[in-house]
Amino acid sequence: MREVSARHHSYRKFTYQRKQLKVWLKRILIGLVAVLIVALVGIAIFLLTFDPNAYKSRLEQLVYERYHRTLSIEGDIELSLFPRIGLAVQDVSLSDRDSPATFASFDTARFAVAIWPLMFNRLVVDHVAVTGFKAWLVRDEQGRFNFSDLVHRSGSLAGVDNAGLGLTGFDADGPVLAHSAAASRRA
Repeated sequence: MREVSARHHSYRKFTYQRKQLKVWLKRILIGLVAVLIVALVGIAIFLLTFDPNAYKSRLEQLVYERYHRTLSIEGDIELSLFPRIGLAVQDVSLSDRDSPATFASFDTARFAVAIWPLMFNRLVVDHVAVTGFKAWLVRDEQGRFNFSDLVHRSGSLAGVDNAGLGLTGFDADGPVLAHSAAASRRA
């Protein structure tokens, strides 16, 4: 009789533990769903209130202060979250150093950012797609190109810390490069 009672007690204990496990799994699942809903609401609020065009003038000023070049963004800056996090800009041009002459321009550019490296404080531009790219390369009397102030000797961009940066893909649709010496400068 005691064996049957011990088995019955063991079975009841197992059933009780199983019910408690189900209760905790439900609580955890409800908590995860709540966190997901809060995250989605936060992303929706961010998308509804964030205006990347508000940063155009600051970006243009920063480029002028750092490189003494005029950055002109005529089109809108668009933010995208699906299928990739990224930005799209339209009608952008960059002048030569301390000159109103255009150094480079493009019609549209799309920058896609890889999500996983962001979690490790790294910015990896997953893909860049540029259409309508044009650049006017000029060599002065000393043999320097008009982009030499933008590139260090090591080949990295001037003023950019490459720790945590990366680029995995680049597409250019119809790039046009024009090269000239300073004596035959374009009009």
